[in-house]
Amino acid sequence: MKTYFTQILTISGKDIRLEIRTRQMAVSVIVIIVALLVVANLAIPNTTTTTTVYSTTATVVWLCMLIASFLVVMRSFIIGHDQIGFQGLTMCPVPRDAIYLGKVISNLVFLLAIESVLFPLSSILFNIPLLTLTIVAITVPATLGIAGAGTLFAAMSVNTKAREILLPVLFFPAVIPIILAAIDATQRALQGTTGSALWQDIGVLAVLSIAITTTSAILFTFAMDE
Repeated sequence: MKTYFTQILTISGKDIRLEIRTRQMAVSVIVIIVALLVVANLAIPNTTTTTTVYSTTATVVWLCMLIASFLVVMRSFIIGHDQIGFQGLTMCPVPRDAIYLGKVISNLVFLLAIESVLFPLSSILFNIPLLTLTIVAITVPATLGIAGAGTLFAAMSVNTKAREILLPVLFFPAVIPIILAAIDATQRALQGTTGSALWQDIGVLAVLSIAITTTSAILFTFAMDE
């Protein structure tokens, strides 16, 4: 068991160290996210009601995360594929689910790092309280589910010629339930909703994320053997 977790951490640590050294993915994704937020902020009229601002901001933030997650998971596998690193990894005596979980952890770290820029910037531009513990409780399970699904579909599509087209076709429909649940929960949190309604949304996010990640880990094993 100790060896299994060591393998997971080694795989994720390798990806994280590579990104820290190159910084190619983080910079490009953050630039795109900032541009989207600025455009969305300019498009919202000053006369918009507070409720509408909350609704619009929650939608914009999670659409930005959807785009960022697509770029992150695709880039993480393209680098390994082009350098023949991922093929070598699959030939090692390492369980397929350990490879998957290692990739999920590294992608999750990348996405959380992007969110550490996205949420404060959104809070400043839209003048709303996005830096709360409730928002964190929504963001973490939602991001885990997005990273879990994205890792599976990126691994499946990276060896195809039309990988840039195939990945969004597979990935976006799979994470739509998570995105919708995250938007709804974020809107409730911004509006000050407390109690069972809000925690029910967070519970749905947690269940969806766990289910998607577990199922993806199983399917990853079969996908890599094909």
